[in-house]
Amino acid sequence: MNHGDVIAAFITAINKGDLSAMGKLMTEDHRFIDSAGTELRGPATVCAAWRDFFFIMPDYRISIERMVTEADVTALFGTAEGTLNLAVANNTTRRIELPAAWKVSLRDGRIAVWQVYTDWGTVLRTASPGT
Repeated sequence: MNHGDVIAAFITAINKGDLSAMGKLMTEDHRFIDSAGTELRGPATVCAAWRDFFFIMPDYRISIERMVTEADVTALFGTAEGTLNLAVANNTTRRIELPAAWKVSLRDGRIAVWQVYTDWGTVLRTASPGT
């Protein structure tokens, strides 16, 4: 697979919540970095975090509007959306859609780094009781 195909396959796996496919597309030293700069390493750890995230937002989906690649690094620009499942806390759900960007590095045909940039503060404010 070429660079774009690997990224497209990873996005498809995310949008389907397919942890097995996601794990197969990660390097053994894969790094996930969230908007706050928190870093997780390795497919097992990262997939466990994604599993928890998919519980909180089971229909999470990303849509890419623009992709810019230079060497083995790609910048993605688009939206992140889904329904925030607050049922555990207060039996409610909230629909979230916000602009997002991702920085993706590939090595040997697999995702080495998946870094997301988005305003999750918006999500937290939206999820707060009384908003």
